[in-house]
Order: sequence, then structure tokens, then C-alpha cells
Amino acid sequence: SLARVKGRKVCILGDMLELGRDSPQLHFDTGVLAHDCGIDLVLTQGVASLDIARGAGECGRFFSTRSELLAELANLILPGDTVLVKASRSMHFEEITEALLKL
Repeated sequence: SLARVKGRKVCILGDMLELGRDSPQLHFDTGVLAHDCGIDLVLTQGVASLDIARGAGECGRFFSTRSELLAELANLILPGDTVLVKASRSMHFEEITEALLKL
């Protein structure tokens, strides 16, 4: 859906939990798909999401903590960007959504 939007596209993605033994590959494939769909920037946070950033290549950026990601949001999100925020519920990404609404 995000790939169909005009303008700069940003994904902020976190760990997808309970995927089992295929988790590393599924996270990596998510990053590859984001890159291949033309997502401009893929921001990730969470242990497993490092594989998303790796899969996204040059458009991927990994943050080891949510605090680090939150501190950089104002520098990374531009006016007019369309942003998708998605992670397992236990990742508490509602904090990121709240921060985006204040930009």
C-alpha cells in the first residue's frame, strides 16, 4: 500500500515476534521487499529488526534502542513524508506514533 503513495515514503519497523525459526529470513525479506517497492527510508528498532535494515540495503537504518530512534525522528522525517509504523504490539511503537504526531 505504501509503495503506491506519491512522494517520499518511510517505514518505521520493529521486531515481528513469534515467527519461529524462520524469523531472521522473514525479517530480512521484509527489508528487501521495502527496498524493491521503492520505500525511500526504512528505520528499524529491535533485535530482530536489524535483519530488516540489512535487507533494505542503503535505505535501511537500524537503531539499537527506541530512545535513539525517537531522538533522530525530527532529523529524518521531512514535511510531506508518508510514514508507516509497524511492529509487534509488545514493541510499544505507539511511542513512535505519538512522537510523529508532534513533529
